[in-house]
Amino acid sequence: MTVLKARTYRDLASWLTGLAAAGVLLTGANAAQARGGYDTARVIRAEPIYQRVSVKQPVEYCELQQVAERPRRDGSATAPVLGAIIGGAIGNAVGSGKSNKRVGAAAGAVLGGAIGYDMSRQGRSSRHPGAVTYRTQEVCSVRHEVRQERRITGYDVTYRYQGRTYVTRTDRHPGDRIPVRVDVRPVF
Repeated sequence: MTVLKARTYRDLASWLTGLAAAGVLLTGANAAQARGGYDTARVIRAEPIYQRVSVKQPVEYCELQQVAERPRRDGSATAPVLGAIIGGAIGNAVGSGKSNKRVGAAAGAVLGGAIGYDMSRQGRSSRHPGAVTYRTQEVCSVRHEVRQERRITGYDVTYRYQGRTYVTRTDRHPGDRIPVRVDVRPVF
């Protein structure tokens, strides 16, 4: 029975030594593996990577220009109506007898209305043929200018993990610490 106890103690000591070794292995990288395979490392340096890119940018240009302006017709019915009234009055005065006065008034009204309409269509240009006025107006246009600029496209990051130095490239500045994946595999 004593021999059995000694053997059990030896096995127990061997088992405890193995357990202590496993505890040592679970620190550092293996502790990170136990937490899901990720840890963080201290960033030593992050150097920006620059690239020249062409940028198309809209630019508005404005200038003062002389713009031709044609007179507007107001579309008023005043001239045809006034022409019809005056023509009717003249036709009535020219006609003799009651029926001739009616026919003269009607013909005068039609003729006066037509003359008034023609005069209103010509507008002011009938008094000043070819009258065009000019005014100063701000005229703007948009042009696209292409210019070169330097843009940061990433970072060359140097970091330290478990006493070793590593270099990687990232899209963004990592800050003071960078996440790392820890992959621990047994060596046989």
